[in-house]
Amino acid sequence: MIRDNAENRLINYRPLFEFALGMMAGILLCANIPHPFDIILAVLLALSGCALVCFKRTRPAVLALAVLFGLSLGSAMLPAEFSSGEARVCGTVCEIEYREADTRLVLDRVKLNGEKFNKRVRLSLGTAARTGLKIGDIIEADASIRKPSSRFSTYDERKTLLSKGIGCIAEADSFTVTGEHSLPFAEFVHSIRSAIDERIKYAFGEDGGIFSALLIGVRDELSDERAEAYRASGTAHLLAISGFHMGIIVGAISLLIPKRRRLLRFVIIFAFAAAYCTVAAYTPGIVRAAVMTVCLLGAGLLERRPDTLSSLSLASILILIVNPFQLYSLGFQFSFSAVFGIALFSGSFSRKLRGIRIPDKLSSAAAVCLSATIGTAMLQLRYYSSFTPYSLLSNLIAVPAFSAVVILGFITTLVSFIVPPFAQFAAILPRAVLFAVENLLTLISKLPLASVEFSPPSAICCIVFAFLIFTASEYVLRPKRKRLEFAIPLLILFTFSYFMGIINA
Repeated sequence: MIRDNAENRLINYRPLFEFALGMMAGILLCANIPHPFDIILAVLLALSGCALVCFKRTRPAVLALAVLFGLSLGSAMLPAEFSSGEARVCGTVCEIEYREADTRLVLDRVKLNGEKFNKRVRLSLGTAARTGLKIGDIIEADASIRKPSSRFSTYDERKTLLSKGIGCIAEADSFTVTGEHSLPFAEFVHSIRSAIDERIKYAFGEDGGIFSALLIGVRDELSDERAEAYRASGTAHLLAISGFHMGIIVGAISLLIPKRRRLLRFVIIFAFAAAYCTVAAYTPGIVRAAVMTVCLLGAGLLERRPDTLSSLSLASILILIVNPFQLYSLGFQFSFSAVFGIALFSGSFSRKLRGIRIPDKLSSAAAVCLSATIGTAMLQLRYYSSFTPYSLLSNLIAVPAFSAVVILGFITTLVSFIVPPFAQFAAILPRAVLFAVENLLTLISKLPLASVEFSPPSAICCIVFAFLIFTASEYVLRPKRKRLEFAIPLLILFTFSYFMGIINA
């Protein structure tokens, strides 16, 4: 009797998932091993991949080549070498941030002492630069330049800036504008973004800062105190543009276009998703949501069953191809970890909650919140050194309310363009809902043990935890007892790495 090999599979093979994991591993190696060891490792990976292909070992060959791809991509996009000190900096302004003490610019198409530099430069100027500068201006300045510092802690300046495409930090007292309008598309997008931001602030008044953050991702006027209140209640993710916003776009278009017109729906949703990603400055959360939405609709168009893990993997691959160091962005990490947790556990949690007679909508909402909390738990500890025990309660209250706030916010913003005098009247309801929710979250954040402090885990510990929760999920095609056998060694390794991180700290 011939047995079906499918019965012996540990997991269903997902090439995109395996490639995404290998690519991330290669990027991590690129940023953490010195030259020339990266070249030696690349040669070994290439030889291993070719040998595995020759022996028809496809899956390990794909993994080895994915690691090689990530390593090569990261190495190719590292900043060119330069000497710290005084230099003549020339570049095109692509971002402007006004701060209390100074003005920060991000320059693209940079030259350092007349030589092209392959990354962006962050240039700090005095408060005198608050007027006259525009996106697309070409400027020159005699500046003091340095390399971003690296250190093994929860904040690494070098990796954080690389995630934004920045490879050099500069400071100058003065500058000269030598040209204008050199980034026409960026200027056009900035003008649209600024116009929307202006209408939002006009309509929502004092709450304009938080609505700008919620609707188009502009966080310039979101106060630190307000952001901290959300973090303390475990609901900071609500301030980021993510899948919910994309869901509103899909839902609105679906109401206008019949389901039988699949191709038309796909094309229009794709166009709206691309436009919204552009206005929202391509933050990782919205790009991830857009790619997953397109994959979901594309699967329906091709009459194929959609797969959350494969869609998530494709989104990560596309983002990392553009900038591999987005892997170190907090937005990327939290967004993908949350959806990873939802993909692993939301289905099983929802079934169990329905099994104890909890209504469907409540059980689904609780399952999604709990799954996302598990997915981001280690990142919460790593970057904020705290855990919020009431985050499930906070999210069960805040998520439905914020759904209404965002929908009403979009409608009010639209009204502010069409009939401006009615915009502030239309803003009363979303502002009232926001006021009520924020007060409830403040009360929750003041409960006993609302925030429990922990020692931050290491990056290795976070990676082990991700594998641990994966083995506990239904993606592993083994009975619960067998999954436990896989999970126990990982749990031991996780515990060991966590306490070793505490000792070394």
